[in-house]
Amino acid sequence: MKNLDFMRRIGLGAIKSGDYFARYKMPGFKIDCVFCPEVRETAEHLFYGSKLLSEVRSLVVSSIKDIGIDCSSMTDEQRKCLFCLGLGPGNVEKLTQRKIFSMIAETNRVIWSIRNEVLFSYERNGVEKVTSLVRPIMNWIKNQVLFTTFNG
Repeated sequence: MKNLDFMRRIGLGAIKSGDYFARYKMPGFKIDCVFCPEVRETAEHLFYGSKLLSEVRSLVVSSIKDIGIDCSSMTDEQRKCLFCLGLGPGNVEKLTQRKIFSMIAETNRVIWSIRNEVLFSYERNGVEKVTSLVRPIMNWIKNQVLFTTFNG
């Protein structure tokens, strides 16, 4: 349930990323991405566009491919929907769509948690931490899909 709420807030633009603080000119808040300091932080950048998090997105795409969905033919807009909202291709069965949503939601929640940890503690090892936390999540969800498909 918390993942559904978090993803809904991303979709509505309700998470407080750097662009929110810049828009309202709030003094003292960091508006640059904690992973890519040269870029203003937006939800789209954080969950889709960050070059430093491309390894994490590759891990997610690989996990989605392992459950039988090929993302290579997706348009840029479809990929944004996938990584920001957890919406996979429309021709996927409901159970697989839920698993894709779970993968994306968990990944985005980890990215957001590590982002906050880095932002408020001034650590700089965020990318490695995100990758190390996302890998077991992908494996667990992938195994759930394979188990459900095999026993289904």
